[in-house]
Amino acid sequence: MQGSLSKTIGINVVITLTIVLGILGSILLYEVESFSQKNTEDTLYEMSKIVTNDVSYMMAQGITDVAPIIENSRTEHLVDLRITPTDLIEDGSENNLDENEEYTLKNKESQYYIEDFNNISVFRSISTINMTEVCSDCHEGELGQPLAVLSIRYSMEEANEKTVLVRWISVVIMLLSVAVTFVFIMVLVKRKIISRLTHINETAQLITAGNYDTAINDQGTDELGQLASSLNKMIETLATQLSYLDKIPSPVMIINKNFEIVYINEEGAKSAGYKKNQCISKKCFDICSGDNCDSTNCRIAKTMEIGELCSGEAYCQMHDVKSPIIYTGAPIKNKNGEIIGALEFLTDISKTKEMQDYLSRSTTRLLAEMEKFAHGNLTV
Repeated sequence: MQGSLSKTIGINVVITLTIVLGILGSILLYEVESFSQKNTEDTLYEMSKIVTNDVSYMMAQGITDVAPIIENSRTEHLVDLRITPTDLIEDGSENNLDENEEYTLKNKESQYYIEDFNNISVFRSISTINMTEVCSDCHEGELGQPLAVLSIRYSMEEANEKTVLVRWISVVIMLLSVAVTFVFIMVLVKRKIISRLTHINETAQLITAGNYDTAINDQGTDELGQLASSLNKMIETLATQLSYLDKIPSPVMIINKNFEIVYINEEGAKSAGYKKNQCISKKCFDICSGDNCDSTNCRIAKTMEIGELCSGEAYCQMHDVKSPIIYTGAPIKNKNGEIIGALEFLTDISKTKEMQDYLSRSTTRLLAEMEKFAHGNLTV
């Protein structure tokens, strides 16, 4: 019982912890990745503002070569920075825009997304550099009209490596948490539940073996304590009822369908030369070997066959003493009405047989003397 119950509880604990910690870990990882992406997006946004301001300043100074800005903006994680003028600055330059840059130019809507660039995972930012009042001195157009498209690609390799590291750390923490919590819960369960159930089970096995002088030592007030209290009351009631059979001055046995003794009263054990617990599980014919045992004339076998009271006479040998007996069997049924054994009651009729023999001898002798008297022999 202990092994199977512990295993069931352990499996349920592990599954529950794994699911809960898995969900929490997934949420944590999602938040970490979202934070990393948001941090990168904020970095690119600030970089875009700086580059835009630099370009606007250079245009205000009449400088059109943005190569120095691109060169000065390069950092360790900057993979690509491109400023593509619109047709307002240089005719035909918009032909150099890719699909996403064209979308940004057309809708004047900045874009931020992750993509692969030259086999590297990058976070890309696309925005427009729009005309300001300063730019209108050198370029024709309306305020807010795009003058160039700014594309920045920022490497995500370091961020991805950190994310992978965080994932592994989360997995290790989750496994350690599962292991520590599992051990803690199992120790608690074993101390509070399993050990008490084991004690109850061992006591029940003692009762099954015929030892009714026992009790469950559990003073708890929880459900297990209440169970122990109820079982102790049941044991006391059963022991009291069986004590009535112990007071009967004749052997009484209860056997199962395999003719194994599951109960024997004090007189029966004493007559067989055993203690009560020594008789349990022995065959009834090992305790009381009669003429009809293991034959079709056995009344106990008959009563379990037909489900009715059966009685008979036999010579029974118990503890090296062979005596004439009258034995009666009563069927024992379970709640479904199925016969599961029999109650056997034995009565020693040795004295009755002796009286019968005495009367038989006396009658024979009396008849013989009367026969003599009938033939004139008056010396009787």
